Parts: sequence; structure tokens; C-alpha cells
Amino acid sequence: MAALILHGAEAVNNLTLRGWAEAHHLSPAARLLAAGVVVASVVGRVSLSSMPSVPPVRLGTIALLATFLSGAIPEVSYLFIALAAAMLLAALTSQTTAARWWALLPGTMLLASPFRPHRPADQTWLVLSQLFLLAGALAAVRPRPGYLVKVK
Repeated sequence: MAALILHGAEAVNNLTLRGWAEAHHLSPAARLLAAGVVVASVVGRVSLSSMPSVPPVRLGTIALLATFLSGAIPEVSYLFIALAAAMLLAALTSQTTAARWWALLPGTMLLASPFRPHRPADQTWLVLSQLFLLAGALAAVRPRPGYLVKVK
């Protein structure tokens, strides 16, 4: 229901990429392109990964953030779920890959920060935090061995 209401003058309250683009008066094609880039980057990165090495919590976090960014779910309260997923992902990172959780730090800090600018910059801040969290979760996915070199 909220996805139907948060358009036009209320688009500043829509925390998806399409809502951000609408609030900044970008064309409908740019809104669709932004969502498409998120979906393509997730599909591309996950398809290049070695699936057994990707923990389910990482795949779930990636799918959740991609859905929030490219979909029509604009609720700010849903971002608490994204923050909890990122924190769970960082907590479940093994000691051997502890450096990888640092990639989640910028998005977590933006999302959890009590010092956010007020509207309309607040929307940009929250959408950017989601993008940083998604980028951090994708960066920690290890590529499939030999995907850049020919393996005999």
C-alpha cells in the first residue's frame, strides 16, 4: 500500500532507487535503469561465485538489499531488517575472512548513524547506506576459481 502512496511530492519518502530517482526528477527510464543495474550486478556477481562457498546468510542479505533497492518497498522500518542482516553477516564471518566484514562498515555506519541530515537529504543518505551495504556484501563473495583464467 505504501508503494502506491509514495509518488509525486511524497517520493522523497520512498527509499528505493526508483523513489530516489523520482524525487530527484529523473526520467522513468533512469528509474528503471537504476533498478536494472542493481539486479544485473547481483546476478553477475553471484553467478561468478563458487556457490558452495557462499553462506546462505550472505545470499539472503544480498537478496534482501537488492529487493529493497530495486523493488517498490519504500518503508524505512524495513531498513532495520537490512541492518540486522548486515550485523548477522559480520558476526558469522569466520576468523580467516575477518577482513571481509570491513566492507560492510560504511553502509552500517550510514544506516545506524543518529546524525543524519533532514529531508530531502535524508532519503539520499538512506539509499546510499543500502547501496554501500549491498556493495559490501557483494565484495565479500569469493569468485569461482579460474573464472578469469582458462582452466585445463
